Amino acid sequence: MITLSGVRSVLGAVELVFPTVTGQLLYRVRLTPRERMVVRVLGGRQLLQAAGTAFIGGPDIHRVGACVDGLHALSMLGLAVATRRLRRAGSCEFAIATSLAAASLVVAHHTSRGVKP
Repeated sequence: MITLSGVRSVLGAVELVFPTVTGQLLYRVRLTPRERMVVRVLGGRQLLQAAGTAFIGGPDIHRVGACVDGLHALSMLGLAVATRRLRRAGSCEFAIATSLAAASLVVAHHTSRGVKP
C-alpha cells in the first residue's frame, strides 16, 4: 500500500536531489541557481514533513501538515498569478500542495476515528 508519507518522501527526494529535472519535466522551464535552491529547500521540507507524519503520526500532526501544505498552496498561487515565467511552476506546485493538504485531512479524519487509512 502506498502511503501519504511515501508519496511525500519521493516528491521531496526528487526536488532535493534533482531540482533541474523538476524544473524541466514538471515546470517546463530552466531554473536559475536561486530557483533550484528554492526547489531544494521545498524538497527538504517535504522530507521533514514525511518523516514527522510517519514517525509521530496521529491526526494532529496530519492537520498541522495540511495547514503547512495549504499555506504553500496559497504562496504558489500568488507566484502563478504574479510571475509569467514561473506561472506553470506555481500552478503545478499549487495543485500538488492542494492535493497533499486534502489527503492529509482525509488521513487525519480516519486516524482520529481509529481507522487505518
